[in-house]
Amino acid sequence: MPTYNPSNAFFLLNAALNANNFYSGKNKSRIINWDQNLNELQLIDTTTGDVIQTLGAGANVADLGTVLFVSENGNNTTGTRGRIDLPYATIGAAEVAANFGDTIFVFPGSFNATSLGKDGITYYFCAGATVTQPVVGPTAYLFSDSALGLGGTFTVLGEGDFTNNFSNILAQRNGSQVYIEGNRFVSGSSGEAAFYSESTVAKASPSNTTTIVADEIVSLGNGVYVYTENATSTMTVTANKIQSTATTIVTFDASLTGLNSPTLRVTANNITNVGKAGDSINIHNIGGKIYVNCPNIVKTDASANAPVVLMNPGSPNQEGYVEINGNINYLPTSGLTTNDYILFMGAGSSKISANIYGAARSAYQGGTGGTGYSHYLEGYIESNTKVLTGFATISIAFGTAHKVFVNAIVKNNDNDTTAYGIESKQDAALVVMQNCVIVTQGANSVQAGGLSIYSYAGSCANNAINVGGELVSNILVSASVVAPVFNT
Repeated sequence: MPTYNPSNAFFLLNAALNANNFYSGKNKSRIINWDQNLNELQLIDTTTGDVIQTLGAGANVADLGTVLFVSENGNNTTGTRGRIDLPYATIGAAEVAANFGDTIFVFPGSFNATSLGKDGITYYFCAGATVTQPVVGPTAYLFSDSALGLGGTFTVLGEGDFTNNFSNILAQRNGSQVYIEGNRFVSGSSGEAAFYSESTVAKASPSNTTTIVADEIVSLGNGVYVYTENATSTMTVTANKIQSTATTIVTFDASLTGLNSPTLRVTANNITNVGKAGDSINIHNIGGKIYVNCPNIVKTDASANAPVVLMNPGSPNQEGYVEINGNINYLPTSGLTTNDYILFMGAGSSKISANIYGAARSAYQGGTGGTGYSHYLEGYIESNTKVLTGFATISIAFGTAHKVFVNAIVKNNDNDTTAYGIESKQDAALVVMQNCVIVTQGANSVQAGGLSIYSYAGSCANNAINVGGELVSNILVSASVVAPVFNT
């Protein structure tokens, strides 16, 4: 799209309308439409056809009283609200001049901006609009709700590209409602998350509500992070690709009361962790709820105590919930230690419906202390433990009164005599195999050292089942154990 100048202002607006279909980015349920009969720029709900919001109105397209235009060739002195022929040069200047309910329309070009976010404002970024946060410092946010007051809201639409090399793309702390969509979001700060939502007792901030729609989210630090002390904040993320060097997806319930917890829902085509640091984890749950739908969850580098999925034990009131639908690939084949796992699941509960493959010590390590967790595994679970020999594909090692429900094909490619399919070391741990097939090379399919192991109608290939400890003599008996019911 050509650079804006007054002589081609009308052409550029029409080109933007046509080039983008003037839809709101990746969320095709919203489009922006110019109604020539009413002379209105409208945000339309494509599901119902209703006008969600009138973004601008005037006698003609050059007189949009509630739209402020921004262009590289604009002028902050002559920039005028509602005049496409008199755009502003910076987004910040347009924001200062904007009133509640206005739309800031940004043409293609390169812009600098810091701490954007004004209550009741809609920002629209054309494809080709690139925004960079230039200020050095951990509180130099690109978008922030700090100026909104409690319960404020703003919306970002379109196909813009956004970069902040020093802090968050979004920092949300005031109980606000924020909707952000765009093409690419890059956070270059190793100590910060690309999108961060926080509710704290000290700030008496209520719950945040966050929606992110993107093609790519790339971060040298954390990816998306929801932290709560006194609220039940929620974040919903839809993206083609999410990549981080530190932890990619995080919830942290710091209330220690069990009354408040964050919820994070992520739908993506690719979730990739490329870091080697101790916190380079794809999905980390410290209380709260995480729901992930992704066909390609990948970890590329080995790092001790940094699995693909980690549920911390925390306090009894930090017991979280993780639900994953998709495929999990643990790619490292060198640099592995005996602390490398694919899933390391502590107190709380989970439902993992996935094909899981990797060369880690175990595909699943259950229990990190505490009592009474419940985890459900289904799909295809394979560990190539030839790199780290002698470990089970699924291992329940610590804690008491835990339940692990397995409804999967479980395969261990190691021919070591202790490379079990499923291993229970802990008393009072319970493994339930429902229609399960277990394939091992050199070890027992199931090694039981805990109190109880039951099976419904499973089959074990290549090796017999060995039971030890205080177990029933024949574990292939019908067990009156009911699988958990999940309310998602």
